[in-house]
Amino acid sequence: MRDRWDLGSIKKFYPINQKFFITPLNLILSKADSYLNTKKGILDDYANKYTEIVKRVDVIVSSFYPSYIKFNDLKNWKDDSNKISYNIEEFKLSNHEGTLITKVNTFLALDVVGYTRLCSTINSTKTVTLLNHLFSKLDSKCIQYNTWKVCTIGDAMYLMGDIGLEPCPKKRALNICKIALGVMDELQICPNKNVELRIGIASGCIISRLFGLPHMYRVYGRTIQRAVYMESSSEINKIQIDENTLRLIDGYLSTFQHHDKIWLN
Repeated sequence: MRDRWDLGSIKKFYPINQKFFITPLNLILSKADSYLNTKKGILDDYANKYTEIVKRVDVIVSSFYPSYIKFNDLKNWKDDSNKISYNIEEFKLSNHEGTLITKVNTFLALDVVGYTRLCSTINSTKTVTLLNHLFSKLDSKCIQYNTWKVCTIGDAMYLMGDIGLEPCPKKRALNICKIALGVMDELQICPNKNVELRIGIASGCIISRLFGLPHMYRVYGRTIQRAVYMESSSEINKIQIDENTLRLIDGYLSTFQHHDKIWLN
């Protein structure tokens, strides 16, 4: 069977041999052109929508990982130490399955005081709306101060300095403290005046890595435990920091009040 002529070939042939073609052929060619242009428009529309979806997914996925973990790394992650690279002496990759050890980083633990009591005074929808309002303010401050939100668990939130966005440990500590102060300012204009917070901040060595299947980014170390203890032993609507953090931000912020000694295991 003879191959069909390409439409382009027909159109090139048509002006030269116009007298040999019947009138309906012109209509057929115009209809074919219109059909192909419509299909091309549909495909272009699908391509644009696909690009937008990929961008949205990338934004969502990237929020689960600090900036130095790339989405491309996650798709082909194998437990080796070559997936993350940087040239900062302060950080090092151990030889142990891609574990990242940050010698000096700052961690923040935040908790809503009397969350159970708060839930008993307002319905569940209003409770979730209130938490969303508060934590959305925190999220915007994380972006402003180059800080990574580790996770949100119920009424608690945990933040950590992002070494990919801010390599200086002093600036990371200062940024975390500015976020804490900003949250306390937001608390003053919170719609529900019964909301109270405790915030604890600690600085030191933090161990982190991609963990489990599917991969989630986890952080470990005594610094995290110390930050959580700083939060739980803090006074209501106060920010409690450890000595390491105080040394890092000394000279930048001056409003401090010494707390009684706290013994940690």
